[in-house]
Amino acid sequence: EVPQSAFESCSSLTAVELSSEVNTIGEHAFKHCKALSHIVLPAQLTTIQKEAFENCALTSVELPDRLVTIGERAFKNNKGLTSVKVPDVCVTIGREAFRDCTSLVEIDLGNGLCVLGDNALRETAITTLVLPETITEVGKKVAEKCKSLTRIECHAVLPPKLDGVSNNKVELYVPATSVNAYSSAKNWKNFKTILPLQ
Repeated sequence: EVPQSAFESCSSLTAVELSSEVNTIGEHAFKHCKALSHIVLPAQLTTIQKEAFENCALTSVELPDRLVTIGERAFKNNKGLTSVKVPDVCVTIGREAFRDCTSLVEIDLGNGLCVLGDNALRETAITTLVLPETITEVGKKVAEKCKSLTRIECHAVLPPKLDGVSNNKVELYVPATSVNAYSSAKNWKNFKTILPLQ
């Protein structure tokens, strides 16, 4: 484990390669490492705790296949981060996890995600948000102020719990058999356009 606050505010740290034994990155472990642009995460890693990489300078990050949890604000304000692929075993992305990653154009949420926290992708540059069929809970304002967002896809047959809607002018695509269910589900029904996935 990388302990809580282990490298917090190490302003000259630019690159890190973690030991293959590490399975958890503790809270605030690399927070405010404002020069940290490169990190190699070990294959055994299962948990990134809250604020682990908040306010770093990461330009890319390869999330390992065993990663189950991305904590709240884990990658907040990494303004150089352009794309992220979340592994299929990841079930939770905490609130504000990628907030203010203003260059983040593409995020693949994987095929196993259950919970996407409040403001998780707020003020990113994503153009499409694809929620996998496993999703059960979508926080409020997950894609607030995402000015490039033009399409939201939710592949869940049953409408997941949605805590609030802020992108209701963006076209929402859902499974063809579920259009009626989304059209009457709390908060989902506020989307102006709900269309069947092709």
